[in-house]
Amino acid sequence: MPFVRKGFLIPFFLLVLIVFFPLSSLEVRDIHDNRVLFMSPVSKGETFEIRYIHSVERVPVAGIFRVINGNRIEVEESIFSSYGAGLPSDTPREDVVFEGNQMRVRHRDIAMERLRLFISPFTQQQFIHSGTTVDLSSLMEGHIVEIRVRRVPLLWCWGTRVFDLLRGGFGQSSG
Repeated sequence: MPFVRKGFLIPFFLLVLIVFFPLSSLEVRDIHDNRVLFMSPVSKGETFEIRYIHSVERVPVAGIFRVINGNRIEVEESIFSSYGAGLPSDTPREDVVFEGNQMRVRHRDIAMERLRLFISPFTQQQFIHSGTTVDLSSLMEGHIVEIRVRRVPLLWCWGTRVFDLLRGGFGQSSG
């Protein structure tokens, strides 16, 4: 085989290994349409944020989540201005810190494989990661968005990102 002598085989296998190498990727998917809204490589320790307006209390709420071992998501912190229906309260697995007019509830030992959100335009839900904001409330009311970390080949992650950027992008870059 002449191509083997020219050193073709080793670079070819290295390229295949790099392209198909699985990596952890943070994915936001509209379950109803099975459409990826956001996908990006992610490492253990990285955080993302969910912001919304509480449907009953009508106050801004932020949830901060961290990627942990085993491609799991850990609830790290909730930030809001007052207690109310459906908001975290002080429990043995939470510490409440008051900073100005905000409460920061720091959670412990709450981990999950995925996070699902029911979409409502009234709550103005946003997903934020590494300077990119995805407006989840622009989806149809009643859709469910799933956020998870999964192992995907590098090529899949790049391909999904390029395809989505060509049709309008994953979200708006924060400035």
